[in-house]
Amino acid sequence: MAITLSGTSGALQPRRTALIVSAAALLAAMLLPFVVGLGVDLPTLGTPIMIGGIFYALSRLTRRWPNPAMHIISECLALLTLCSAVTIILSYCAMRLALPLADAQLVGLDAMLGFDAGAIVRWFDAKGTYSFALELAYCSFWPQLILMPMLLTVYVSPASAYRFVTAFVLICLTSCAISAGYPCLSAYSWFGLQPGDFQTINPALGVHFLDSFNGVRGDPNFVVSASEISGIITFPSVHAAVAALCTLAAWPLRRGRWLFLILNLAMTLSAITHGSHYVIDLFAGIAIALVAVALTFRNSDKTLHPAVTASVPVAA
Repeated sequence: MAITLSGTSGALQPRRTALIVSAAALLAAMLLPFVVGLGVDLPTLGTPIMIGGIFYALSRLTRRWPNPAMHIISECLALLTLCSAVTIILSYCAMRLALPLADAQLVGLDAMLGFDAGAIVRWFDAKGTYSFALELAYCSFWPQLILMPMLLTVYVSPASAYRFVTAFVLICLTSCAISAGYPCLSAYSWFGLQPGDFQTINPALGVHFLDSFNGVRGDPNFVVSASEISGIITFPSVHAAVAALCTLAAWPLRRGRWLFLILNLAMTLSAITHGSHYVIDLFAGIAIALVAVALTFRNSDKTLHPAVTASVPVAA
């Protein structure tokens, strides 16, 4: 099947928006560590910066190719990789403020909704097959982010690929900002779940961040380094937000939409079982994703909305 791109010329404004939002995020990551008194070991960020540089160089090399797909995909992946490094710094800046822990508030909200994250974790821990499947779903976070710009560029439109990047950057920026006011030790700690208590769930993903979390909040000499890097945002759940974003992004793909829906439902649930999130964290992450999509795709071709999929190119 010959692959063609549609709407390439219409990608200019979405591309510009993605570049501006990414540049703003980079500027924030450069300035905020000085504001909050956080040390950053720059070589620590060498890997994502190097990977991003490779993607950027590839985008420059392919910008004059007859088919612009490789150029667009490479540029989108460069921005996504850059955003990963930026998010690491901004999340540590947020926790550096060391505001009071919000675990009790979030547990209370879970209870109001009729949920008990500890009970959910224990139930799935007793189901070995489910636990393994959820761990795979949890680890699909970055593979999906890498795959989505490729699928959108080829099967939907280049503009939608850039809008996807913009929505992701907005999710990261918003999550970091909100997390500053809601620092949490997470569900494992609140419910007294220790690594030795688990039968089938791999608890490393939900407890590894605690040393960094406590260090950046309590150690005046703390430095973000390779040995300390971890995902330290609990509220809202970035995993749940990205799951919602990728599900919406994949909806125009007739052959892939249901696969992504199932995968991302599992990734959302895995944020509780393997990411040590409260249930309210998931709702908050999904809400942020919906707002980011609404802002990014406003007055656009709305390719992320299922009601208008008939009006856009789809996978054959």
